[in-house]
Amino acid sequence: MTSGPSAPQGVDTRLIALAYLLLCGTAVFWSGNAIAGRLASGAVPPITLAFCRWALACLFLLPFAARAVMRDWPVIKKNWPVIIGLSFAGIGCFNTFLYLGLQTTSAVNAGLLQAAMPLIIVIFTVLGFRETPTRWQVAGLALGFTGVAVIILRGDVLHLAVFRFNGGDLWCLLGVLCYAAYTAFLRLRPAMGQISFIFISFALGASMLAPFAAGELYLGGADMLSGAVAAEPASVAALILYVGIFPSIGAYFFFNRAVDVLGANRAGVSLYLVPLFTSVLAVFLLNEPFRLYHLAGLALIFAGLGISARRSAVREA
Repeated sequence: MTSGPSAPQGVDTRLIALAYLLLCGTAVFWSGNAIAGRLASGAVPPITLAFCRWALACLFLLPFAARAVMRDWPVIKKNWPVIIGLSFAGIGCFNTFLYLGLQTTSAVNAGLLQAAMPLIIVIFTVLGFRETPTRWQVAGLALGFTGVAVIILRGDVLHLAVFRFNGGDLWCLLGVLCYAAYTAFLRLRPAMGQISFIFISFALGASMLAPFAAGELYLGGADMLSGAVAAEPASVAALILYVGIFPSIGAYFFFNRAVDVLGANRAGVSLYLVPLFTSVLAVFLLNEPFRLYHLAGLALIFAGLGISARRSAVREA
């Protein structure tokens, strides 16, 4: 891709290897997040789950982040529009839309639709930073979006005649767009400590979601949540603890650090691991079916990745 050489000059190869290891951990945590979101359907209202996730993450980080935030406060005040924009897309919207989608679509579908994210990242880097795509990247984008269409249409082109978006798939796609934008524009992050940036992002995301979560609880979500807690308190607590720690603190630290080392396009490629891990976990933990059109769509998306990466690999050889 166009984000630079595979091993940036002056960067220790061991640091690059560690960055890829962190990306693998990120994919595992986010795959579990899709499973948790599906398990929470009918038990924890989706916006409430998103709010609890970020609020809990903030509580865990507060003792470690307080001093760093005070040190970086002048930078935060100077760059608040960028920080708010990144927090809105990557924290406030992405996981909320994913949890909303998982109310009516499968974890397999949600995971596979996220496979389009690396290709969408390329589009945002083109639009935002005038990075000229190669013909291979354009061909890869076309193949990747064909794969997404195969998944959405359930493998039958005749569905176009009577096509209506599954609401869950649409929410998941909106989430994919938001996180692709977050990843592409993460390079605008101000020069501040990692922990202070993460904490402020989480706090802003939780603040954005708080009024919507309150409205959701008022409109019936409180009854759903109280019933689930009464029936299976340990399961509800485990779900909230998981999403508040692993796909939040763990994954965001891992992913943001990897983007720092590798760049957005190259780090974004690792997101292709998320649908693979999600599909495996969903089949074994949720007994969800993995159908032929899922495999066909995923194959097209991976083919798109291979083609879009070909030109940069030739340049870097």
